[in-house]
Amino acid sequence: MNPLLKKEFLKAKQDCLRKGVILKCMETKSESVVILYTGKQDKAVLFGFITDEEENLGIAAFKINVKKFAWAEAEGFTQDEMINDFKNEIFASIPVKNIANYFLV
Repeated sequence: MNPLLKKEFLKAKQDCLRKGVILKCMETKSESVVILYTGKQDKAVLFGFITDEEENLGIAAFKINVKKFAWAEAEGFTQDEMINDFKNEIFASIPVKNIANYFLV
């Protein structure tokens, strides 16, 4: 995991702990993206660095539609293909500050 991403993950983890959410992290093929989860199979968040239209680097979070993600994975799609081809069906942007609340609902 990228050291800057690890720093951002630890901040998010602390925020979640304050709200009673125990956050876990699964690394991906990319050093700049991880998947956050709580141990329950029904919710997950893609968390990592993205660049905007002006090439500014920032941290972002996306809810993962776990059922559609599992379908795409079973069909043999790579993570890159899921992000590029099914972005709007599998991922939905959420503010980083709302990660804990997402897992609480």
